[in-house]
Amino acid sequence: MAFDGIVARCIKWELEGIAIGGRVSRVFQPERDEIVLAVRNNSVNFRLLISANPGNSRIGITNVSKENPMEAPSFCMALRKHLIGGELKAIEQVDCDRIIKLVFKTTNEMGDPVTRTLVCEIMGRYSNIVLLNENGVIIDCIKRVDERTSSYREVMPARVYMLPPPQNRILPQSEEAFDKFKEAFSEAIANGETAGTSVSQFLQKSFSGFSKRVAEALSRRAGIDPSEKICTVGADREVADSLFKAIEETLLDIKEDRYTPAIFTDGEGMYNDFHVLPVCAEGRFLSFSSASGCIDEFFKGKDEILHRKNATLELSKALKTAFERTERRLRVYENDIEESADYEDYKVKGELLAANLYALSGGEKEIKVVNYYDEELPEIVLPLDPHLSPAKNLSSYFRIYKKKKGRAENALKGKIATEKELEYLSTVRYALENVEGGESVSEIRDELIEGGYYKPRKEKGKRRPPSVKKNNFEELSTRDGVPVWAGRNNVQNDLITTKLAAPNDMWFHVKNHPGAHVILRLSLTGGAFTAGQLLDAAKIAAERSGFKSKGPCEVDYTRVRHVKKQSGARPGMVTYTDYKTIIVNIE
Repeated sequence: MAFDGIVARCIKWELEGIAIGGRVSRVFQPERDEIVLAVRNNSVNFRLLISANPGNSRIGITNVSKENPMEAPSFCMALRKHLIGGELKAIEQVDCDRIIKLVFKTTNEMGDPVTRTLVCEIMGRYSNIVLLNENGVIIDCIKRVDERTSSYREVMPARVYMLPPPQNRILPQSEEAFDKFKEAFSEAIANGETAGTSVSQFLQKSFSGFSKRVAEALSRRAGIDPSEKICTVGADREVADSLFKAIEETLLDIKEDRYTPAIFTDGEGMYNDFHVLPVCAEGRFLSFSSASGCIDEFFKGKDEILHRKNATLELSKALKTAFERTERRLRVYENDIEESADYEDYKVKGELLAANLYALSGGEKEIKVVNYYDEELPEIVLPLDPHLSPAKNLSSYFRIYKKKKGRAENALKGKIATEKELEYLSTVRYALENVEGGESVSEIRDELIEGGYYKPRKEKGKRRPPSVKKNNFEELSTRDGVPVWAGRNNVQNDLITTKLAAPNDMWFHVKNHPGAHVILRLSLTGGAFTAGQLLDAAKIAAERSGFKSKGPCEVDYTRVRHVKKQSGARPGMVTYTDYKTIIVNIE
């Protein structure tokens, strides 16, 4: 992600033309590391987003609306107290670095005019948002950094604010930037230790605010491989002059604030990166009129993906724990079955002892009896407790028999139920691994909560996401146009199979693997179907299943009226009869 010092400079330049003189009307904190300032200037309202998220840190105007918590976090409350009604007087950037200061003129509780500065540090995992008073003392910050976290500087309330360590690089907007670079380049060529540095790395280390994308783009503009060593470039005067020319042109663009914001895409139109310098406009890209619009569009999808990834990661951990517990329980049941497998032997021994009880007088340690349950009538020895009477020894055998039999029967029932639970968990895991969209994640989350597998953390004031009311299952069709439904998770599988499908529709599911319930809407065709329609629907079921191998895949199908959901069954779990199996090839 190329939100470097140059992009920050461009954002500062844009905001100076839009926001200076504007007043803060509202403050929101939709995420724990993100704030939004509602600003009104020249009769125009806009939202200024500042994010300290490690993966999506940025600052700029946004058009994306997010849900806010019912109760504002403490940092948001501090910003409301000090900034609402305040006028944005200045926007400053620290040494072409990713640090932007927003200076506000406002009033304190006594009505006296005061200055408040909001420092936006856009530095990846070290990003932060810090509110300062007129003396540079920290009022509050969105991420608190104590001495245990950083030995260089503390970012805590009541501490004097310190800038991050200086990098001592060339400021690209300075008048002497080009001359300083040529001097540094000559020194590097003469220095044997740094002469082996690549052109891209050298440019990044030389200029403040230059990201890897800028350095590599400059190298390619000069016709140089970014990985080429500077000693090789310095040895060819023509190549070196070409590099100097590209750098001089780019430095002039930066000084004169000539920007061309663009998002760079791959062959399939997926967003890869963004930047604002003309030199970076290579390959496939989408142009924008403003850096804020460019960045807002780039992060719109990325924010959604990140939130979905965090949600699925949390659910995956809960699901993994559920799998481990269930598998441990299954092993316990299997062990109980194994240890109790000989319960019938104790019944036989008890009956043999009962038949020979007349031969005991008490105090015996064992007795030899003929096993008349065996055709060969072998003689076996039955151990006895000499401290017990013959009748109590007999009772002991039957007591052990009943205990082991009960243990084995309970373990067998538990084993069957646990295997079904593992089968169910496999369907949830499959749905989570193939989830599309935040709504499907919410449905899976609710399913796990209802099943007792996931207990969400209680967050003060966090508004519960609204329940999904629209149908989110896939709506497809066969090649000849017959509608086909496919569930994306167990909740949707239940919906289409037990609630929406007609009894005459055809139901499909891959054999012995988790996957989608697929409904072929034959009720719209009078119940008639063709072999091609069956094949198309079966292929849809196979492609949306846990069947990972290429080649033939078995898919069961039957009329919906033969699919039953037993009382108390978990979501997505059904039984079916009168079915047939069709084989489709997975490519």
